[in-house]
Amino acid sequence: MRILAALLATIACVSAVETPPKPAPSKVVVLNLDTYFRKSDEFKARMQQVQRHYEETQKGLKALDEKGQALTNEAQLLNNGSPQQISKIEEIEKVKLDRQLYKRRRDDEVAMLNFSAYADQYQSLRKGLEAYCQERGILLVIQAPLSKVLPNYTVNAQVQLDTKAVLYADPSFDITADFLAWTEAQAGKKPEKGETAPPGGDKPANGQ
Repeated sequence: MRILAALLATIACVSAVETPPKPAPSKVVVLNLDTYFRKSDEFKARMQQVQRHYEETQKGLKALDEKGQALTNEAQLLNNGSPQQISKIEEIEKVKLDRQLYKRRRDDEVAMLNFSAYADQYQSLRKGLEAYCQERGILLVIQAPLSKVLPNYTVNAQVQLDTKAVLYADPSFDITADFLAWTEAQAGKKPEKGETAPPGGDKPANGQ
């Protein structure tokens, strides 16, 4: 009986000990944009749109190439220097020009679609992160270094995202107003004896 009573007492003591709380989530975290862009279904859909536009461009270029080749074949069958051949050559040159303008316009459209896909997805990321972080008490999200250039990645998008090291910050982290006030105070502060006046600040009374 004594052994049983001691055992029950021990169990009671163990039960009375509070379960240690789970560690709080880190207030500063890192997000890997490589993985985010690569695995986002929303972004994949946008890039499929870019790919379709690119494929349509290739079809258009192929059609113009075939048209130009057909005209070239026809011109070769005509008498050299004849009005008919000259007219056919003019048509060939027009097709070549049309191809250049078409390719330039479509390349610009693809580049814009590509950049817009990244820009829009980045804005969606920022909006989602704000809600995610507020829900979990996260104060700061830092971008992990990009390990490589992503597929179909424009230079402008690469540069823009590389410069955005902080993806989300709690407003309480913003020291801009306080820092501005501090710098203005420093600029207007009269130096004590032996100090050098800060740039733009008042000089000592003796003018030294």
